[in-house]
Amino acid sequence: MGWKIVRDRQPGYCLKNGVSGQWRISPDPVAALGKKIGEEYGEYVGEGSTDELYDLRDVIDRLIKLVDPDGLGGKIHADKVAELGGFEDLTEWCPVPVAYRR
Repeated sequence: MGWKIVRDRQPGYCLKNGVSGQWRISPDPVAALGKKIGEEYGEYVGEGSTDELYDLRDVIDRLIKLVDPDGLGGKIHADKVAELGGFEDLTEWCPVPVAYRR
């Protein structure tokens, strides 16, 4: 199974409830959080639970703080949303292959 990033109070909870394991601070938190995003996404797809979406958001929010501590990406993102919009309308797109274009 290997190392995986867990919530902050998980070690105390496990120790209190007799769950064995080793603990460390991640030597590569960006990679660990990236892996956790995949795990949480898989749980959401498998269960369809709103709770899993919030778990996914927690991981993404922490990763953003880690890789963009000054919030500069947030400005770029805000400009993108101002120009192109968000996902409120739920519009989908299907590209037309070059062979079928007139």
